[in-house]
Amino acid sequence: MTANTLKTLADQPADPAVSLLFAALPQLSSGSDLEALQDLSVAYRFVGRDTKILRAGERVQKLHLVCSGWAKRSIGLADGRRQIVGFLLPGNLMGLLTDARSTSTFDVVALTRCEVAEFDIAEFNDLICSSPQFSQSLRSQLAFESAMLGDNMLRLGRMTAYERVCHFLMEMFDRQMPGLDSAGTVDFPITQAIVADALGLSVVHVNRQIMRLKNEGLVSLDRRRLTITDANALRRTCGYISRLEGRVTD
Repeated sequence: MTANTLKTLADQPADPAVSLLFAALPQLSSGSDLEALQDLSVAYRFVGRDTKILRAGERVQKLHLVCSGWAKRSIGLADGRRQIVGFLLPGNLMGLLTDARSTSTFDVVALTRCEVAEFDIAEFNDLICSSPQFSQSLRSQLAFESAMLGDNMLRLGRMTAYERVCHFLMEMFDRQMPGLDSAGTVDFPITQAIVADALGLSVVHVNRQIMRLKNEGLVSLDRRRLTITDANALRRTCGYISRLEGRVTD
């Protein structure tokens, strides 16, 4: 499949996207709630690296779900300066963060080749209005998004360069292996330049902090993979608090 190619639900089983969406929305049951999700219209879209999936100011008509790959949220100024405000991993939703006009507040751009499932936002809204469980799940998801944005503000506004890198690596690790206290390895398909943009640091500064963490035996970065050898130590270093507790995660 080429970038931006759409395929209908009949072209592949709905289970992968439905399972990821079900996991992204806590408080749902595996009975009628799951059946309701399976009744939603869905299409799958493949996008290439650096493809814009959502544009800031664009009216959101689809709820997007990342099935594979990584994307970034960013916001910018007219002169081209931009700030990365978050990352989207498999199982994460796009299209929830809108303004009062239902337009996207951020650009969303694929960092790697991504597969995205698209659900009709009107159908999804009808489901939320008709089901207290779906409404509660949406509030939980929005609270999670708010907490993540708050953490990003804390990193940028009050942490040292070393603490920013520690906190960011711990977040990426935790979102893929929630609650893990021992050594583990997760995907990390982004460059130090992207990390620098997200943390408001120079690439040289990011590299220096990563080398320090490697020398301290806390992390390893190799071939698009991140290994944290002592998550508890890294957590204490930067005061990291998991925002995934009590949620079903991807």
